Amino acid sequence: METKTYTFVHVAPIPVGHKVELNFIVQKAGVFRKEGKISESEAILKDLDTGIIYALASYFRKSFTISGAAYDPEEIPMEPLPDLVIGKTVKGKVIACNLYTLMAGNTWRIQTQITVEAE
Repeated sequence: METKTYTFVHVAPIPVGHKVELNFIVQKAGVFRKEGKISESEAILKDLDTGIIYALASYFRKSFTISGAAYDPEEIPMEPLPDLVIGKTVKGKVIACNLYTLMAGNTWRIQTQITVEAE
């Protein structure tokens, strides 16, 4: 079985030993994106043991606004946008999962590093 470590730009604290499904999305063209590319740093992760989904909000809603440093929470749909195209799926067991807080410029960001033993 193949083991691979992925680093995601969002939070996904999936416990070691849990089964997971990683769905990598085919990107649409944008300012910082090339159409048709599959980014391995952004995915919809599903903990198959709990059913909890970890992902960027942009995969679930078309747009959002943040005013200043504070914002009001918003209701986000529970299902991904219907026009998302999944370009690659990996299923397997989590054998390591670390979350890191990093300084990027003058902003803190969080990333998840997860190692999966593929089925």
